[in-house]
Amino acid sequence: MGNSTASAVQALTNTRRPSDKETAVQALCDRVARYPDHDSYLKAVCSCASDSLLEVLKTGTPKAKEFSAATITHLSRQSDNKLLLAEKGYIPELVELAASEEHGRGAAATALANLSSRCPANQKAIVEAGGIDALVKMLETGLLHEKAWAAAALGNIALQIPANQSKVVASGAIKPMLDLAASPPTDHKDKDQGAVSKIWASLTCKHRNNREHKESETGEFGVSDIGQLAVSKALFAISSLAYNHKENALLICEAGGLEVLVDVLKTGGRQSKAESAQALCNVASHGAAASSKLVDAGAVLPLLELCRHGPEAALAPAAAMLTNLCISVAASKKQIKEADGLAVLVKLQRSKSEQAVMWATRGLLLLAQDDEQSGALIRELGGIIPSPGGPEVKTLKVSRVEEVKETR
Repeated sequence: MGNSTASAVQALTNTRRPSDKETAVQALCDRVARYPDHDSYLKAVCSCASDSLLEVLKTGTPKAKEFSAATITHLSRQSDNKLLLAEKGYIPELVELAASEEHGRGAAATALANLSSRCPANQKAIVEAGGIDALVKMLETGLLHEKAWAAAALGNIALQIPANQSKVVASGAIKPMLDLAASPPTDHKDKDQGAVSKIWASLTCKHRNNREHKESETGEFGVSDIGQLAVSKALFAISSLAYNHKENALLICEAGGLEVLVDVLKTGGRQSKAESAQALCNVASHGAAASSKLVDAGAVLPLLELCRHGPEAALAPAAAMLTNLCISVAASKKQIKEADGLAVLVKLQRSKSEQAVMWATRGLLLLAQDDEQSGALIRELGGIIPSPGGPEVKTLKVSRVEEVKETR
């Protein structure tokens, strides 16, 4: 575990004064944040410090509680720790903090997001502790970084558990999620401090090499960066609610979700566009009416742009949506051809993504069925048109989880 970490754990265990507790838990949080993927280290720290961290979460100052929740965020990236922390009683305490007006409620949301990631038992426990209502309230009234983390947690809690998906929607989550995805507020009071700054760095790990998510010279992240990430987390949560859940998908459509997702496809950053394409695969997969709305809203051209330029995570979802539009809406075929879409899909057949290749090939087959000229052009471009009698391609559904990870 290392001498410095052992000393931090010892200080946390032995210290009694509130101000010293704050210092001790912050020091431990800083140490743990340096080893986000070191399983044996995280297990050792959790074994030694979990009781003391729980005491701080129950009785500490607001700042100490925040750093305790931030430390749990890191420890709960390790799979065995998720269940251990739940058994010790962390979930009710984190839900209580998330439901409070204290500054540390955002850190509590990140901890709940990681505890529920790939852990059905904890997903259930968070729901039983009242976590959905607390997180939906945060999504409605919190600061921008808190809303982002609440959306990520709700997405993980709901994922692949139909009862939880229904409960999140019944709690009123759709509207604030769509509002967050459409136009995140620019609240300049939203200044990350202390543990929040550390977790914010964690939450942006996947964007660190993205030109759209640059760190400023001072090492702090600006409100606009938080806004972009909030959009990404809201899109993830929307996708999670609609995954294999027809009723939720229809409710999202009725609330204007398709228009929001298409607008992100047109105007969002690269990562947000990819998230939107993934969400569309889950939201717009239940009938021709949704496909017609997508075409009317102008989804074809931005989907082709994603197939043309990526990012890689968007290739298969974008190609899948174009193929589904070809099946349901005849006008989409004309738009694809007029926008040089045949060449785009032929190029996508050479992608490293097997699913992208599959969907591009299926789309080309549908487009070639209209006229001989299209088929001839596809072959001239080097494309492959399979036999129409091949196996049926099912609708693509996207399922994944969100985890908070420290990179500093």
